[in-house]
Amino acid sequence: LSTMDYYQILNIPEGSSPYQIKLSYFRLAREYHPGCFSKDLPSDIKDKIEDVFGHITKAYDTLGDEKKKQEYDSKREASPVLGGKELEKKADIKYRQGRTLYNQERNDEALKLLEEAVRLKKNKGVYFLVLAMAKSKVPPFHKKAEEAFQKAIKLEPSNPEFYVGLGTYYKEEGFFDKAKKQFKKALEIDPENKIALKELGLTKELKKKGLTGIFKHLGKKKKKR
Repeated sequence: LSTMDYYQILNIPEGSSPYQIKLSYFRLAREYHPGCFSKDLPSDIKDKIEDVFGHITKAYDTLGDEKKKQEYDSKREASPVLGGKELEKKADIKYRQGRTLYNQERNDEALKLLEEAVRLKKNKGVYFLVLAMAKSKVPPFHKKAEEAFQKAIKLEPSNPEFYVGLGTYYKEEGFFDKAKKQFKKALEIDPENKIALKELGLTKELKKKGLTGIFKHLGKKKKKR
């Protein structure tokens, strides 16, 4: 967050009205105010939540005050603006750094970099996929992982790995019917997807009947006794 400008922090475009600024602040406050989280969280996570909310509050205090906003905008205009290629490059660097931290199970640190990556480049499905996976591992953001998975799928609906990711998330949450639906969608795109086949218990079936048999099996309804 320390590398983001106040408009990015509040997730609003430049030129937003005072009402839009206030609306965005209250929306974020409902999500990230320290009082919204369990008191039993570890102290390091509490500190991170307070840090995030501190940045949100500072952004609102500045953009919500007309005089402070004008001073802030003047300083921003005097600073060099990154072009499209530079933004894309910066986003990719943040994504790669975040993915590395995620692979090292340093999920809190990964989240900061991945959040910045998706703000810099909003149309990369894989950025949202890894962001979703990182969120699913951090208690305060765990429930928000579903939204990031769905965003990834919306951006790249033909990528089977995104459905597998969402299916795995649903499975871990105990939503087994939802998980099964996502694994089936993955197989519709990639009939040989190993994870989806395994999760649906169709690995052995594939060896016996081949892909045609698999899809006949998926389409069948169990007979009622």
